[in-house]
Amino acid sequence: MKIKKSLIGLSIAFMGVTTLAGCGSKFNGLTIEMWETFGQSLHDCVKDYAKEFAALVKEHEGVDLRINVKGKGTYSDILGKVRNSFTDSSTPTIAVAYPDHVADYMSYEKTPGEYVVDLHDYVYDSEIGFGKEAWLGDEDDETDFIEEFWKESIGYQREGVFSIPFLKSTEVMLYDFNMLWTAYQKGCFETTFATPDDLEVYMRDISWNDFMDLCQMIYVKRKEISSLLEFPAYYDSDSNLFITRLIQEGYEYVEYDESGHPYVGFDGRDSTAPQKRKDAYQFAQDALRQYKSWFDDNCFMTKGVNNEYSSNYFGNSKAIFVMGSSGGSGYSIPDDNPEFKLGVAKVPYADGGDAVYVSQGPTLAVMHNKLLQRKGLDEDAIKYAWKFIKYITNPDKNAYICVERSQGYVPVRSSAYFTSDWLTYTDSGTSAFAPVAKLVADDIDYYHTKVFSGSAKLRENIAGCFADIMKAKYGGKTEDQIKANIKSSLNSGFNI
Repeated sequence: MKIKKSLIGLSIAFMGVTTLAGCGSKFNGLTIEMWETFGQSLHDCVKDYAKEFAALVKEHEGVDLRINVKGKGTYSDILGKVRNSFTDSSTPTIAVAYPDHVADYMSYEKTPGEYVVDLHDYVYDSEIGFGKEAWLGDEDDETDFIEEFWKESIGYQREGVFSIPFLKSTEVMLYDFNMLWTAYQKGCFETTFATPDDLEVYMRDISWNDFMDLCQMIYVKRKEISSLLEFPAYYDSDSNLFITRLIQEGYEYVEYDESGHPYVGFDGRDSTAPQKRKDAYQFAQDALRQYKSWFDDNCFMTKGVNNEYSSNYFGNSKAIFVMGSSGGSGYSIPDDNPEFKLGVAKVPYADGGDAVYVSQGPTLAVMHNKLLQRKGLDEDAIKYAWKFIKYITNPDKNAYICVERSQGYVPVRSSAYFTSDWLTYTDSGTSAFAPVAKLVADDIDYYHTKVFSGSAKLRENIAGCFADIMKAKYGGKTEDQIKANIKSSLNSGFNI
């Protein structure tokens, strides 16, 4: 479908509902709502870009435009608020989301496209598609997006482009180098290191078995290392801990049947299930039992069990290792301890498995607003939402956000990695976050979990299953009873 080139004349009566700050007159241009989940620094940056973009639109197209950037809490918060907006017609034109969320929004549609806009025709439009408007810093087409990131845009059960990646992250392991070096001096390693640099090299690629052996030794000698130390390691996402382990071992946690219906890839309890699902089910039990053993040995803690983020422990020297999103690494790095030295490494991986990690970070969905539809303004709102997305994902803007405002995210476009901002940032060594971003950009291989209606809930159930098993008090119960508990969790938590 050809996109209409409808310039919005100044004489058209737009939504006269937003009062200009500092005066009594009303804004008579087009107002677009953007809901997001950012921290303050990133919120302010996007808000500034919204003003810059509006000025460019006014200059080049003569259109009065405003983008209201509104924080809506956490990802879980925004998921619920967007769902609720479908009934009160307050749906934002742009919504920050995970792909899981976008698939969930699509499931509420009575007819395809009722809420979530398919951006395919915008992406490939001959006049306003990617690479068609240099005045927006938009010089490259969609092939400039990192291939693995772009897969999210088209990885839905319905054919089309239903989101655009904005900033990306994955899980990384941060560690307190000074505490770890003290642990080495106290005899917690079986390996000998000639220099502290050798220790850093060793930690860059470490398997779960070796890592947990190390954590066991650290816990035994924790009081010799630091009087504050409570847990050697802390993991923020219970679901990612389990899902990533499955993927690294060659198993899918979700599969599609011949009709496209999703099913749990490791739920092989049915005697008629394919052997691969039976093998995956057996592995899932073994892996959960292994993590339970490590947990009972005080090797690690998770947010699902303890209901606190790892940053609360890492910044206060209560944990040596923390594993979580690189995009949130700024919350973990203490800024009031000049003696602190940050270590950065991949999250431990499966012995003999693939060192791949889940792709994370905000994506942007464009949505219909029923009030704008009734006013005849929805098409224009979508068009300028699309243009704004092009603006904030152009290489210079995207790189600047990651360098100056994001504390650990990486750009989504290949050309962003060759901008002066990015090259200076990763090479200068002056930023505490640069080693995190450099690791993610240079050393991480990504995978993408399948998304569908209910996939967001499935991830929650997986997290709950993992945490419940870790918290269970088995005492002298047999392995059969542990297995029964795992089966019970599967029964209650993994039905799609």
